[in-house]
Amino acid sequence: MKKPLSDEQIDAKISEANAFLKGSFCKARLQRRGGKLYLRATLPARPESKRTKPYQQVVATGLICNERGIKAARVDAVKLSDALETKTFSWENYRSRVNTPKRTVGDWVGKFEKDYLSKNKITDRSWEGGWLAYFRKLPEGKPLSEKLLIKTVLSTEPDSAQRKIITSRFQSLADFAGLEIDLSRYKGSYGRSSAKKIDLPTDVELEKWFGNSGLITSDVWRRLAGVIAAYGLRPHEVFFSKLTRNENGTLVCNVTKGKTGPRIIDPFYPEWPDRWNLVGGPLHDLSPEEAEKIYQGNGLGAYVYRKLCLKYKFPYRPYSVRHAYAVRAHNIFNLPANVGAMLMGHGPDVHLSNYQKYMTRAVADEAIARAVSSADRAMPPEAT
Repeated sequence: MKKPLSDEQIDAKISEANAFLKGSFCKARLQRRGGKLYLRATLPARPESKRTKPYQQVVATGLICNERGIKAARVDAVKLSDALETKTFSWENYRSRVNTPKRTVGDWVGKFEKDYLSKNKITDRSWEGGWLAYFRKLPEGKPLSEKLLIKTVLSTEPDSAQRKIITSRFQSLADFAGLEIDLSRYKGSYGRSSAKKIDLPTDVELEKWFGNSGLITSDVWRRLAGVIAAYGLRPHEVFFSKLTRNENGTLVCNVTKGKTGPRIIDPFYPEWPDRWNLVGGPLHDLSPEEAEKIYQGNGLGAYVYRKLCLKYKFPYRPYSVRHAYAVRAHNIFNLPANVGAMLMGHGPDVHLSNYQKYMTRAVADEAIARAVSSADRAMPPEAT
């Protein structure tokens, strides 16, 4: 019995077939998606499409991705190219392939999981946290479609790490299912090296939003946002935090769980937690079980964004408020970078790369002036 081709051998066979098609001036190419073969070419818009001009599309061949299937798909590619050349192409000839019964999200995720785990050595925990947690944001019983994927991607916070990851994961699923969609346009600009400098709220603006006459109508959500502002928390960390007084009477924040583990954080300004009455009630509106479930699905950040920014019209992204804490700690309270990094739950290199862009010459001049005019600053040594 002939041994099945490995993935590397299949890819090599497809590349070889495509090289032949290119050399023959064929207008179609072979493409592998999961375990099936597709044809890719610039085709007329489908009858049900809103587009009017030809564009790059794929059609299913129904052929399995093996040596025999590749040979048959190459013949189909030539036929498709001939139809385009002679202007006899019709979607009716591919109707049975296009209108295959729509499988549900659960069906496709199950097939994707089986295929992915057969090719990649990862632990169950890595699969759960790195892939399945994102797929669970899709309704399991609904048909998988381009519209559903886009809608779910857009429900996450723009320019966030979650948006970037979920876009990548959904694209892999879409490619496997043979959906014609490019989700990269929705991923945003998240990333330390390419991150844009964003507008941060001033301390006066934060006081207006979170003070006694705060503009957020919900006390719970005013406190939640106030904790992010006063302590520089990541949005999801609020759900695993509590405020307690230290020996100096200052309300400090104890984060018990989150991206970088437990830590204790001091407020800057120390007066804000009491002035904003952050201990006047619950910090959020979820039960511990609800918070844990959404956290496991990496959805708490998006939950905060939807409620705080969309429902209560808070004009700044939660991470902008967090960034403002770091800038305040450095520029106003003169905290060393390593101390700021510890409070923020960062490594010093990450911390500096994130917040260096907010250090303008004017801000530096103010910090220098405060340092040299301080009564207890260091003085130069006397010669002996």
